[in-house]
Amino acid sequence: MSGILTYPIPEGLCLLTDGANVDLSHRLQHVGSKVLLMPEWPGAMALRGPAQFLWALRTHWGPAVPDFDGILARITEDAELIEQLHILHQCPRREWELVLTGWSQARQAFEVWDVYGGPIPPFEHPPLTLRQIPAGAGAWPAPEPEQVAALGLTEQSDPPRSPHHTAALVMVAMRHSLQKNPNDERDVHHSIGGFLQETIISLDGCSTRIVHRWPDVIGERITPSPVPQGSQASAQPADA
Repeated sequence: MSGILTYPIPEGLCLLTDGANVDLSHRLQHVGSKVLLMPEWPGAMALRGPAQFLWALRTHWGPAVPDFDGILARITEDAELIEQLHILHQCPRREWELVLTGWSQARQAFEVWDVYGGPIPPFEHPPLTLRQIPAGAGAWPAPEPEQVAALGLTEQSDPPRSPHHTAALVMVAMRHSLQKNPNDERDVHHSIGGFLQETIISLDGCSTRIVHRWPDVIGERITPSPVPQGSQASAQPADA
């Protein structure tokens, strides 16, 4: 599983994702994008799970899903396809979470929704059901409070941080937070790394870029550097 962060910006929405894919022993298997751009909506999707399944969804839709509202109307049904793809490809881990961001023509607003599945206990909302994220601001998974505090995110900064700076720090907090196996909470590990990808969704379309690369090594566990304290944390949002 990986890290996804969404937040509103004046022109629309920003989506931050990492690039790490880890195996069952929690070693970095490969690094790649987990985002599929849909500039015609406009919108983008990010998957905590095998990213190639995003393209399978896009192929499955063809021209039948012309806009963001269209995908919201059918995604819970199409989520079954993600379940079947995990079985078909014999994925060792079958839990997943899909985050959808885009412009709703029906409601004339940018929105963020999610849906999840796999053999994991239900949380907040049942599996294979849609949940809207209030104000478009969400983090998957939520960072540990102590990591948030260590990066100074619970304090006012002078001068005030930009939304992008704050979001990058939250991603660092997520990177430093230990992730639990949903089926065995004693099994903890770090799973966010590789690179930090920024995707902007606006009425004009989508753009994406890599804003930071972490020194994680293929075949080894992700081991974040110590979290910088105080002003250093605020100055270097993505170095840890």
